[in-house]
Amino acid sequence: MDELLKDTKHWQNLEPPLAPNEDEVKIYEKYVKGRGPICLLGMTKELAHLCEYMVDMNPIKQDRPVIKSDWADFNGMADAIMGDGVLNLAGMDLVPKLMERCDILVCRVFLRKFAGMKYATHFPNSFPGSRDVVVTQPDIAIVVWGE
Repeated sequence: MDELLKDTKHWQNLEPPLAPNEDEVKIYEKYVKGRGPICLLGMTKELAHLCEYMVDMNPIKQDRPVIKSDWADFNGMADAIMGDGVLNLAGMDLVPKLMERCDILVCRVFLRKFAGMKYATHFPNSFPGSRDVVVTQPDIAIVVWGE
Protein backbone atom coordinates (compact mmCIF):
# COMPACT_ATOMS: atom_id res chain seq x y z
CA MET A 1 0.00 0.00 0.00
CA ASP A 2 2.83 2.41 0.81
CA GLU A 3 4.36 1.93 -2.63
CA LEU A 4 0.97 2.57 -4.28
CA LEU A 5 0.61 5.87 -2.44
CA LYS A 6 4.13 7.11 -3.03
CA ASP A 7 4.34 6.20 -6.73
CA THR A 8 3.08 9.59 -7.98
CA LYS A 9 5.19 9.42 -11.16
CA HIS A 10 3.36 6.24 -12.17
CA TRP A 11 -0.07 7.82 -11.69
CA GLN A 12 0.77 11.12 -13.40
CA ASN A 13 2.36 9.52 -16.47
CA LEU A 14 -0.33 7.03 -17.50
CA GLU A 15 -1.43 7.11 -21.12
CA PRO A 16 -4.40 5.44 -22.86
CA PRO A 17 -5.63 2.83 -22.40
CA LEU A 18 -4.52 3.14 -18.75
CA ALA A 19 -5.70 6.76 -18.75
CA PRO A 20 -9.01 7.86 -20.29
CA ASN A 21 -8.92 8.80 -23.96
CA GLU A 22 -10.80 11.80 -25.42
CA ASP A 23 -13.94 9.77 -26.19
CA GLU A 24 -14.07 8.43 -22.64
CA VAL A 25 -13.67 11.93 -21.21
CA LYS A 26 -16.69 12.97 -23.31
CA ILE A 27 -18.70 10.12 -21.78
CA TYR A 28 -17.82 11.31 -18.26
CA GLU A 29 -18.81 14.85 -19.32
CA LYS A 30 -22.18 13.60 -20.58
CA TYR A 31 -23.02 12.08 -17.20
CA VAL A 32 -21.77 14.86 -14.91
CA LYS A 33 -22.46 17.99 -16.99
CA GLY A 34 -24.68 20.47 -15.16
CA ARG A 35 -24.16 18.77 -11.81
CA GLY A 36 -22.28 20.08 -8.86
CA PRO A 37 -20.40 19.68 -6.76
CA ILE A 38 -18.46 16.96 -8.58
CA CYS A 39 -15.82 14.93 -6.76
CA LEU A 40 -13.00 13.04 -8.47
CA LEU A 41 -11.51 10.07 -6.64
CA GLY A 42 -7.80 10.25 -7.31
CA MET A 43 -6.23 12.89 -9.47
CA THR A 44 -6.68 11.64 -13.04
CA LYS A 45 -5.41 14.64 -15.02
CA GLU A 46 -7.74 13.96 -17.97
CA LEU A 47 -10.78 14.32 -15.67
CA ALA A 48 -9.62 17.05 -13.30
CA HIS A 49 -11.28 19.86 -15.29
CA LEU A 50 -14.70 18.25 -14.66
CA CYS A 51 -14.60 18.35 -10.86
CA GLU A 52 -14.75 20.92 -8.07
CA TYR A 53 -12.49 18.85 -5.80
CA MET A 54 -10.54 15.59 -5.57
CA VAL A 55 -10.01 12.95 -2.89
CA ASP A 56 -6.66 11.16 -2.64
CA MET A 57 -4.47 9.60 0.05
CA ASN A 58 -1.30 11.17 -1.34
CA PRO A 59 -2.31 14.53 -2.82
CA ILE A 60 0.00 16.49 -5.04
CA LYS A 61 -0.46 20.16 -5.90
CA GLN A 62 -3.39 20.69 -8.26
CA ASP A 63 -5.41 23.65 -9.49
CA ARG A 64 -8.42 22.15 -7.69
CA PRO A 65 -8.73 21.43 -3.96
CA VAL A 66 -7.62 17.95 -2.90
CA ILE A 67 -8.95 16.34 0.28
CA LYS A 68 -6.50 13.89 1.85
CA SER A 69 -8.56 10.79 2.58
CA ASP A 70 -8.97 7.14 1.78
CA TRP A 71 -11.82 6.79 -0.72
CA ALA A 72 -13.77 4.41 1.52
CA ASP A 73 -13.46 6.74 4.52
CA PHE A 74 -14.36 9.90 2.60
CA ASN A 75 -17.49 11.34 4.20
CA GLY A 76 -18.10 14.40 2.03
CA MET A 77 -21.18 14.81 -0.11
CA ALA A 78 -21.23 15.47 -3.86
CA ASP A 79 -23.88 15.47 -6.54
CA ALA A 80 -21.59 13.29 -8.67
CA ILE A 81 -18.53 11.20 -7.88
CA MET A 82 -16.17 10.08 -10.65
CA GLY A 83 -13.29 7.64 -10.68
CA ASP A 84 -10.92 6.08 -13.15
CA GLY A 85 -9.81 2.58 -12.24
CA VAL A 86 -10.72 3.13 -8.59
CA LEU A 87 -12.82 -0.04 -8.45
CA ASN A 88 -9.87 -1.99 -9.83
CA LEU A 89 -7.84 -0.78 -6.85
CA ALA A 90 -10.48 -0.77 -4.10
CA GLY A 91 -13.00 -3.39 -5.27
CA MET A 92 -16.74 -3.33 -5.76
CA ASP A 93 -17.40 -2.94 -2.02
CA LEU A 94 -16.61 0.73 -2.55
CA VAL A 95 -19.76 1.31 -4.65
CA PRO A 96 -22.40 1.23 -1.85
CA LYS A 97 -20.20 3.40 0.39
CA LEU A 98 -19.90 6.02 -2.34
CA MET A 99 -23.57 5.88 -3.33
CA GLU A 100 -24.43 7.05 0.22
CA ARG A 101 -22.49 10.24 -0.64
CA CYS A 102 -23.80 11.13 -4.12
CA ASP A 103 -26.65 10.97 -6.61
CA ILE A 104 -24.57 9.52 -9.44
CA LEU A 105 -21.33 7.52 -9.54
CA VAL A 106 -19.38 7.24 -12.81
CA CYS A 107 -16.34 4.92 -12.92
CA ARG A 108 -14.17 3.59 -15.70
CA VAL A 109 -13.43 -0.07 -14.96
CA PHE A 110 -10.91 -2.46 -16.45
CA LEU A 111 -12.33 -5.95 -16.96
CA ARG A 112 -8.88 -7.58 -17.09
CA LYS A 113 -5.30 -6.73 -16.18
CA PHE A 114 -3.55 -4.64 -18.84
CA ALA A 115 0.18 -4.34 -19.51
CA GLY A 116 1.61 -1.53 -17.38
CA MET A 117 -0.85 -1.98 -14.50
CA LYS A 118 1.13 -2.12 -11.28
CA TYR A 119 -1.47 -2.03 -8.51
CA ALA A 120 -4.90 -3.13 -9.78
CA THR A 121 -6.09 -6.40 -8.26
CA HIS A 122 -9.88 -6.35 -8.81
CA PHE A 123 -11.34 -7.03 -12.25
CA PRO A 124 -15.13 -7.22 -11.91
CA ASN A 125 -17.29 -8.64 -14.66
CA SER A 126 -20.68 -7.67 -13.25
CA PHE A 127 -21.95 -4.40 -11.86
CA PRO A 128 -24.98 -4.95 -9.60
CA GLY A 129 -27.36 -2.02 -9.41
CA SER A 130 -25.72 -0.09 -12.24
CA ARG A 131 -27.93 1.86 -14.62
CA ASP A 132 -25.51 2.01 -17.58
CA VAL A 133 -22.47 0.06 -18.71
CA VAL A 134 -20.78 1.70 -21.70
CA VAL A 135 -18.07 -0.45 -23.29
CA THR A 136 -15.50 2.07 -24.52
CA GLN A 137 -12.64 -0.20 -25.59
CA PRO A 138 -12.09 -3.97 -25.48
CA ASP A 139 -12.20 -4.96 -21.78
CA ILE A 140 -12.85 -1.39 -20.56
CA ALA A 141 -16.22 0.06 -19.56
CA ILE A 142 -17.60 3.19 -17.97
CA VAL A 143 -20.17 2.12 -15.40
CA VAL A 144 -22.83 4.42 -13.95
CA TRP A 145 -24.85 4.02 -10.77
CA GLY A 146 -27.62 6.30 -9.55
CA GLU A 147 -30.04 8.70 -11.23
